[in-house]
Order: sequence, then structure tokens, then C-alpha cells
Amino acid sequence: MGIRAESVGSRYCRFIALFGIALENGLVLVGCFNQLLEEGLSIEEASIKGACLRLRAVLMTAFTTLPRINTDIVFS
Repeated sequence: MGIRAESVGSRYCRFIALFGIALENGLVLVGCFNQLLEEGLSIEEASIKGACLRLRAVLMTAFTTLPRINTDIVFS
């Protein structure tokens, strides 16, 4: 039961893709926070409001990515 080179490589590619998605979600959140801070909200208010505003987009990205990763883990 050896590990095939292609399965290891594809796992690394999926990890890099997942990391990129998480990074992009974080950057979108930080951009939203900064915009709200420029509008005059406090850090606490900007964090809460920004998270609420961007929650749907972040969850949609996560929920469309996770089934693919779980399928690959189960069937690899």
C-alpha cells in the first residue's frame, strides 16, 4: 500500500488552493474593516459590522470548497 506520487502532488495542490481561498477571504475582510474604519466606526464596531457584511460571501466560498476536499480525502 504505497503512496502514489500523483496523489501526494494533488493533495499539495488542493492544500495550496484552500490556503489561497482562506487568504483571499481574509484580505476581503480586512479591506471591508478598513473601509468601515475610514467611515469613522471604532475598531470594535468595524470588526462586527464588517464580519456581518462579508459573512455570506465567506461561508459560500467555504461551503463550495469543503465538499470537494472531503470527497478527495474519502476516495483517495
